[in-house]
Amino acid sequence: YRELKRFNDAKTCVQKAIDDDARRGMQNSAYHLAMGRIHMDCGEYEIALSQFSKAHEIDGSENREIREEIHNAEVAIKQSKQKDYYKTLGVSRKAKHREIKKAYRDLALKWHPDKHADDSEDEKEKATLEFQKIAEAYEILSDEEKRAKYDRGEDVQSNQGGGHHQGFNPFQNMHFQ
Repeated sequence: YRELKRFNDAKTCVQKAIDDDARRGMQNSAYHLAMGRIHMDCGEYEIALSQFSKAHEIDGSENREIREEIHNAEVAIKQSKQKDYYKTLGVSRKAKHREIKKAYRDLALKWHPDKHADDSEDEKEKATLEFQKIAEAYEILSDEEKRAKYDRGEDVQSNQGGGHHQGFNPFQNMHFQ
C-alpha cells in the first residue's frame, strides 16, 4: 500500500499488525519502523519520530537503519519549521537539477514583477515577494553544496565572509527578449 501511495490503507494494515502483536504480548520493531516511514511519507514527522523511537526501544541494539530514520525524522521536523524550498518550487525532494531549473523558470516567468506592472499595488507587492521566494529557493536548490546542507538540516542562509551577503541575482539565468 505504501508503494501505491495508499497511506491510510498502509497505516491500517501496519496498525493491525502492531495491535495483534500487543495482544500476544509481543513487539516487533519492524512494524514500528514501517509505520514511521508511512508517517514520513505523509509529512507527519513528529509521529514518525515517535514510531522510530519505539522501534529503537524495542530493538535494543544499535540498529543503524533505525538510527538513520530517527535522524531523518529529526531533520524533517527542523525543516518543517523553516522554509520549504522544494514546496516553493513545486518539486519533489528527489528532483534533478533540470527539473528544479525548469520549475524555477516557469514560476519566475509567472511571478516576474514586470509581468505585473499594470496590476494594483497590492498585487505588484505580492508578485515581487513571490518572485523573491522563488529566487531564494532556486539559489539553494540549484547549488549542490547548499542543497546538501539544506537536506541535512543545516543553516544555508547564514552570512559568510565578513558579515555581508552578496545575495542572489534572480535574473542571472533569465533571458528576456
